[in-house]
Amino acid sequence: MGEPFQKPLRAALRSAAIGRAISVPRVSVIVPTVNEAKNLPHVLPRIPAWIDEVILVDGNSSDGTVATARDLMPDIVVIEQPRLGKGAALAVGFAAARGDILVTLDADGSADPAEMAGFVGALLAGADFVKGSRFLQGGDTHDMEWYRRLGNWGLLQLVRLRFGGRYSDLCYGYNAFWRDVLPHLRVESATGFEIETQMNIRALQAGLTIAELPSREYARIHGVSNLRTIPDGWRVLKTITRLGVSLRGGHRCQEPHPANRLRPTMCPIEVVICAYSDERREQLGAAIGSVLNQRLRPERVVVVIDHNERLLRAIRASFPEVEAVANEGTQGLSGARNTGVRACASTDVVAFLDDDAVAEPDWLERLASHYADPAVVGVGGGVLPIWQSDRPSWFPEEFQWVVGCSYRGLPVGLRPVRNPIGCNMSFRRSVFEVVGGFREGMGRSGQDAAGCEETELCIRVHRQYPNSVILYDPGAVVHHHVTAERSRWAYFRRRCLAEGRSKSAVVRAVGAGETLGAERAYVTRTLPAGVVRGVADAVTRLDAGGLMRAGAIVAGLALTTAGYLMAKSSRAATTFRPIKVVCIDQEKPLPAIDLSRPDGVPYGGIFCLVRSGPQPLAIVELEHEGLLVQPADLVAKIGSLRSVASTAAHRMRPKERVAVVIATRDRADSLDRCLTSLFDQTRAPDEVVVVDNAPASTATADLLSARYRGRVHYVLEPTPGLGRAHNAGLRHVSSDIVLFTDDDVVLDRHWVEAMAAPMEEDGTVGCVTGLILPAELETRAQVWTERHGGFGKGLQRRAYDLKANRPKGVLFPFTAGQFGSGANMAFRASALRRVGGFDAALGAGTLARGGDDLAAFFAIVNAGFQLVYQPQGIIWHYHRRSEEGMRRQAYCYGMGLGAYLTKLVIDDPRRALRLAVAFPAGILHMAGPTSEKTARLPSDYLRRLVWMERLGILAGVPGYLRSLAKRRHDDRPHDGLAARQPAKGEV
Repeated sequence: MGEPFQKPLRAALRSAAIGRAISVPRVSVIVPTVNEAKNLPHVLPRIPAWIDEVILVDGNSSDGTVATARDLMPDIVVIEQPRLGKGAALAVGFAAARGDILVTLDADGSADPAEMAGFVGALLAGADFVKGSRFLQGGDTHDMEWYRRLGNWGLLQLVRLRFGGRYSDLCYGYNAFWRDVLPHLRVESATGFEIETQMNIRALQAGLTIAELPSREYARIHGVSNLRTIPDGWRVLKTITRLGVSLRGGHRCQEPHPANRLRPTMCPIEVVICAYSDERREQLGAAIGSVLNQRLRPERVVVVIDHNERLLRAIRASFPEVEAVANEGTQGLSGARNTGVRACASTDVVAFLDDDAVAEPDWLERLASHYADPAVVGVGGGVLPIWQSDRPSWFPEEFQWVVGCSYRGLPVGLRPVRNPIGCNMSFRRSVFEVVGGFREGMGRSGQDAAGCEETELCIRVHRQYPNSVILYDPGAVVHHHVTAERSRWAYFRRRCLAEGRSKSAVVRAVGAGETLGAERAYVTRTLPAGVVRGVADAVTRLDAGGLMRAGAIVAGLALTTAGYLMAKSSRAATTFRPIKVVCIDQEKPLPAIDLSRPDGVPYGGIFCLVRSGPQPLAIVELEHEGLLVQPADLVAKIGSLRSVASTAAHRMRPKERVAVVIATRDRADSLDRCLTSLFDQTRAPDEVVVVDNAPASTATADLLSARYRGRVHYVLEPTPGLGRAHNAGLRHVSSDIVLFTDDDVVLDRHWVEAMAAPMEEDGTVGCVTGLILPAELETRAQVWTERHGGFGKGLQRRAYDLKANRPKGVLFPFTAGQFGSGANMAFRASALRRVGGFDAALGAGTLARGGDDLAAFFAIVNAGFQLVYQPQGIIWHYHRRSEEGMRRQAYCYGMGLGAYLTKLVIDDPRRALRLAVAFPAGILHMAGPTSEKTARLPSDYLRRLVWMERLGILAGVPGYLRSLAKRRHDDRPHDGLAARQPAKGEV
């Protein structure tokens, strides 16, 4: 949580006690554990700092769980569990907790501790019991097989049928509740995993105020779950039956909370209304009147008139009780709203209402009540249409966003959302002070139909404050006038096209991943259901409008997509400006960044790695006009990223020798730069081997002799091929941990230490890959490479194996590209030798052009070893500068992939059937409509590069067959990896 929202935490908790006999609510987190020592470093440091107490209930762990917990969190309360079972553990933890609010958190890394802010916030806003749901919009699960999903759904239907309620999830252990409702949950009667179901049902029986919030469940990081699907499912079923019998016997709990509960203190709030047209003066008057007649009186009402002097004079004359001001910014809704925010200087919360909307009398009261939770930075409400003429029978509810109203697909209850509807929203004023205002030039201006300015703002807010919450409360209602003109097909078409263009503008500003996440769920779930509903209405109700609504959904989606694609393609011809690559450590003062360049053309922005010591926190990009990025601009972009405790901080001293192998060919200057960074490490390597692969000159040998004599082993491998060169390096090292990198990189100072750590910590780890970032973005081709996906695989540490860390889906482990890239990889030498080393028929310099790293990754995982992606192992890669080089790279990448897949089948023909089954999923992964690979493509990315890559995949099949034949011809009798041989030359 960012600094602006830490300070009022205790005061907000105090004001939101909601009538319980307590002064300041204390929050306790209960964490049950059994052998979770490897997972705790990824869980405990991420628990928010405002939590008062963390209780670890340990079930006789034998792996040092308790010692690890105390090392990570010295003030943690540790309790030994007397009886086995999750229910027994939670009961002991609840009894020992001193908090007024109790939160349950699993220790396997599957739950995000940052979500606690939303859970506690819902309790402070009036809920008695808050439960997480993986199946609400915004929730997800990466740790649930199809049969468990089916079982959970079936048991959920039984609970709905027997006990009522509208739960969307049942067997999920991320919950929070007030301590005073604990007697009604009667947790002591459940000892196993059925405890979660029992708590949910008891909360229903007790008549508690229940809030269900979306939650993301991730795969367990290390180890195997103790959950047993069939036995534990049977225990849940028996629990449902037992509680159903008790309900029939009349044992219903009484309402736990007092009837005279106090209402939370309401924070003061100001309202901004923006207007531009004389034609809507009557509606503007109604909007102002509805605000002045609120039950919670606003501190100030600011009416911003957008470049209409006559309307400004009229409003000042008609409504002296409001402050009417002229838009001081760019003409349009964003500039007007920013002017209104600047005029609101006396309160912490600013609400926005459209000039053609009328608010219910309790509108401000409902919005303001949610700000008792310091995690809440924004609140929006429901927008109901007032149709000037009758609602057209063809107009689908799923597209009511076209007329600025709530639509089918939004939550039906209080839920966190990415962004509210612009007609009815509010934010803390401090948000604007930190992240800036609405992006001027984006959104409506006059009669145009553009939008998305609130979407772009909220994405910046979530980036700035990752643990913050923006709530949607459908009970905070405003009524929005829909004119006859806006209910016609012509406006529907124009608005859909404009929405697509606006989404494209947001993608350009903040990236596709964050922008389109909610839209993907809407397109893949809400709209198909709407089409089915429309057809069903036509068939079952003989409603001709049903078919028209279904057709309008299809047409609306097509129009929006067309608008997005047209705007995306129109940006292809924009002038390119280089981007400056920088690295910022939050532990140090933020610097000003000079964007000037020697050729006089300044950088157009920055690509910034934000880190805390060795730990990468985020990658942010900032477009900027001018020659200097001031620290304030950086703070506005990255100011509140929270440092996550580094795994390295709890690492034992180095206990194994480490070697580094660098393969090179006729790039002495690049090699020199790489070696300079290698000999400036926080942990010096024990061996350094440079393999000179089929050189055309002696430049490499000369460099090593002149500058690195005595520090580097020089090995000459006369036969070209990267796989063969890596094998040569492997033969000439004695260390069991071997790091491989390329000559066109610069190594981060913590690279050797970070890449070796996972293998020193865990003997089952056979391979480690690291984060690859661009060293420069000076040309369009380099930006294409990075936007296309670059070589980095994210900032979260991940483990892969054939057991507990096996990703779901038929593509694993064939999609070896998800593991990492060959420019940044490390192996346990014994493991690599066991699988036969690198295939000398693969890699750059062979007829296969690549794929040697993919084959090695697959072999390690398939042999039963664990592969770990370690984002702290950072290197900076010099992408190809020319578009011609980019074309060759795309083709070679595709060819290497095709060659690697061919190798898999030749090595074991039985894999052909598995690959055939996975083929449709592979096509969708590469080129489907929801493909992340496709979504990452920049707007000006040349389509021929995509097809070059796909053509390369096909060419990889004969390419590998030819390369394999050549390898067999070239191989000498003793070209194996069985034993280490002396170096051919040492300089």
